[in-house]
Amino acid sequence: MFPRKSFLPTFSCALIALCFLTSACSTKQEAAITEQQVHVFLAKMDKAANNRDVEAMVAMISVEAQFKFTMEGFGPTQILTLNRDQYREHSNQALTLVKDYEYRRGETVIRVEPDGQSAYVADETFETTTVGSQVIRSVSRGTS
Repeated sequence: MFPRKSFLPTFSCALIALCFLTSACSTKQEAAITEQQVHVFLAKMDKAANNRDVEAMVAMISVEAQFKFTMEGFGPTQILTLNRDQYREHSNQALTLVKDYEYRRGETVIRVEPDGQSAYVADETFETTTVGSQVIRSVSRGTS
């Protein structure tokens, strides 16, 4: 475990899973969502995250999206709740502080609901950032 001077949530698995579900489910679709569509969406989000392209990520997020980050393991549990615009602002601010950023998705479970209009995504992500001379590694688990 690396010591922490401040927490900089950048792009987490909870975010990516939530991004898909809020954009895919924000309007009724006639065709059913498929697991393959979820995988394609997540791949686009992964690419945007690794490219530090906040605008590409935000473009795929519903304007009604709400993000809840629960940070544990660094003292008292912290909860951060953001809407889409706050997420954009927070991410852009965080990226100005990091020198390097690496994002990798781990195990991902996708279950399309019987209605075909929603999906459950559970996943884990691994992130490494460099802030100043300090390397920060994190593992995130998320569900949406």
